[in-house]
Amino acid sequence: MYALKQLPAFMGNQQFFQFTNDDFTLHVPLESLCRQFIGLSCL
Repeated sequence: MYALKQLPAFMGNQQFFQFTNDDFTLHVPLESLCRQFIGLSCL
């Protein structure tokens, strides 16, 4: 998971993801953004 280490600290914080997971409308776009960011950082 080297790409995850490139993310800002708040994106790697599991508590942050647990919090956003409670709000589905917030969690989905954040997950999509994170996946895009990981994809870009892997290029």
